[in-house]
Amino acid sequence: MLPELVSAESAAPANRALALNAAGRLAWRIGDHATASIRCEAALDLFRALEDRPGVASALDNLAAIAWRRGDSERGIAWCEACLSLRRELADDRGVADSLSNLATLCLETHHHARTTPLLQEALRIQREIGDVIGVANSLNNLAMYTLTQGRPEAARAWVDESVSLLRAAGAVLFLPNSAHTRGLVAMAAGDTDLAAECCRESLLLRLRQQASPLELASCIDSLGAVAWHRGRHERAVGRRDRAPGRHGPRVSALAARGTGTGAGGGQRGAG
Repeated sequence: MLPELVSAESAAPANRALALNAAGRLAWRIGDHATASIRCEAALDLFRALEDRPGVASALDNLAAIAWRRGDSERGIAWCEACLSLRRELADDRGVADSLSNLATLCLETHHHARTTPLLQEALRIQREIGDVIGVANSLNNLAMYTLTQGRPEAARAWVDESVSLLRAAGAVLFLPNSAHTRGLVAMAAGDTDLAAECCRESLLLRLRQQASPLELASCIDSLGAVAWHRGRHERAVGRRDRAPGRHGPRVSALAARGTGTGAGGGQRGAG
């Protein structure tokens, strides 16, 4: 049904806009970023013509995520800021919090560090107010990642431990790999290689079960390799690095792996 609506010029404009946006999101998830961009831009044009403001916000959110994954973070910021502004006008608290988190991730990647903490703190405040447990957990995870990049693993541990506890209590297995991985990175930075290995292994196993993207799997494998290196197991570390999916493709980093819970059209939902 979706392909027919995407290609059918005779389809009702509202239905075609929704189909294009959904198809773009699907293309983004499977890594076809060029197709994703074309479809979401077409959806954006239709939503604007229909004066469907929530639809416009959703398409903008998708386009921000697509630009980010294509390595065009500055354009991603522009799309994300437009989405955030519109969601504020719509009084969409959940959407505002998602956009704040997305924008914080993009600002961190582009070294706009002064903007990162206020964005994450505002997102966390809104999510606590509206009772969005998953959103709170993911914002805590993002705060942990940011704090870790600032060289403060002990502070980061407090954030990520709360994130993991919330996700376990909520049974939110879908988002747990992100926070488990972050917890492993924090433990490694603090010198606790046993905990680091346990957390990174858990994240990898969960992502394998969820059929995560090659970048997400590669990030976990790289982290396990780093743990092995710190333990003095250099041959194992090199072997893991070379077997990581996408090792010879696009650069893999902690930030590149943040697609994890990222949902175009629904907030990137977490780093790690």
